[in-house]
Amino acid sequence: MWRLSLVLAVLLLTLPSGCVDLPGSFSDVSVIKHSEAHADQPSPRQDHSLTPAPTLAPTETITPTTPSSTPNSTPTPRETHRETITPAPTQGSSPTPTPARTQPPMPTIPLPPPRPAGVRISGLDLVDEWVKITNSDTSPVAMTDWKITDDGEKHTYVFPQFILQAGGIVTLYTGVGNDTSTELYWGLKSHVWNNDGDTAWLYDADGELVDRMEK
Repeated sequence: MWRLSLVLAVLLLTLPSGCVDLPGSFSDVSVIKHSEAHADQPSPRQDHSLTPAPTLAPTETITPTTPSSTPNSTPTPRETHRETITPAPTQGSSPTPTPARTQPPMPTIPLPPPRPAGVRISGLDLVDEWVKITNSDTSPVAMTDWKITDDGEKHTYVFPQFILQAGGIVTLYTGVGNDTSTELYWGLKSHVWNNDGDTAWLYDADGELVDRMEK
């Protein structure tokens, strides 16, 4: 009997608190079955471990934004387009001179040699048909392509390659003959100069009048 009491005491200790009040009286068999049934079930263990505190979500840090316009902020200057006005030069200041346009170089044109002043017609014979030319210059003169004409240019003589020396004299004859350094021949068989009056004209190779003699 004491064993049954001991089993009941053990059962009472192991049963949860809701099962303390037992209805009616139990027989030994019912107590034993009830004890065996509860013996097979694992005894609930009270977990005395501490429940971890819930982890708080990190608080979002809000950085205050600086307002675009504050009393102490420096405003950004806006780009302005202004017409640039060049100041007029003040009195007494010399303005910068504008460089002159460079003209392209002109082609060099060779100038004709100066006409010898010492060459002249020194004699004219209308009857004997000759003209005398003298070079009183100190330098010889090339008379190639020079011309002798009568009045009205009815007749024209063109000088061949000929140089009249300085201080030299050459006589041009109307008739036929051999040229020398002092005598030249027109090569005509008719008269050139009018016996009652005529004019001899001397031109250089460029057609410029050098001298004239009238008789």
